[in-house]
Amino acid sequence: TDLSIKNSYEYVFTGKTYGIECFESKIRNQIRKGLKDCTIANVTMDDMTGCGFNINRQTLEEHHRSGDYLDDKAKWTNYIATLMQYKDVYIKGAYVGRILAAYVVFIKVCNKYYIYHPFMDKQFSASCPMNALIFTFINEVLERESTIDVSYGLASYSEKSGLDKFKKGMLFREMQCTRVVQVNQLLRIMVNGATHKLFKILCKTANLKKSSMRKFEYVLDNKKTLNEYLRLYGDGR
Repeated sequence: TDLSIKNSYEYVFTGKTYGIECFESKIRNQIRKGLKDCTIANVTMDDMTGCGFNINRQTLEEHHRSGDYLDDKAKWTNYIATLMQYKDVYIKGAYVGRILAAYVVFIKVCNKYYIYHPFMDKQFSASCPMNALIFTFINEVLERESTIDVSYGLASYSEKSGLDKFKKGMLFREMQCTRVVQVNQLLRIMVNGATHKLFKILCKTANLKKSSMRKFEYVLDNKKTLNEYLRLYGDGR
């Protein structure tokens, strides 16, 4: 949202050139490796509901999270079938041989592209499929549109230095932005310093997951931003 408080970053690439010479040597080698080992193509429905679904489950397990439209087979199938109906949605895959090693969903909204679900099968990480996917798609767009504005999404609320490093290596720069976490009113009352102290005690004595602590601290830190948002726009916006 558009507030004066800046508490996050959006990773964005905007430009007219995205040649191999634009990258530092390590990333150049990774792109070349990806282009050598992988074939970049539109992903079929069968591959997305088969290999793509398995990649989802692997990725979600690694990130210790869930999402029913990603790990529920019926919902995933419906989601992908819906996306494939639209001409401004591009589902690209990196194939090693005939196996889908990685995929990305690119969605164009108001002349800007957004990257969704850049997921990879870890057994193919040495083939650098994600480097090849991003590089190939951006250059395809530049060939037909001459310029591109593409977002790799917001920075994670919890530190993921490896992912952020990858984005910056692929020439996406950090643009300051504002992220607001909306919390229902009852829970909002409970987000305070006293509850934070209780969480710390539970982390030491009751085996509370560190990820739960990080989420609480993130919401606590953003309470000021949320209050400012509600002051300006109210709950209805």
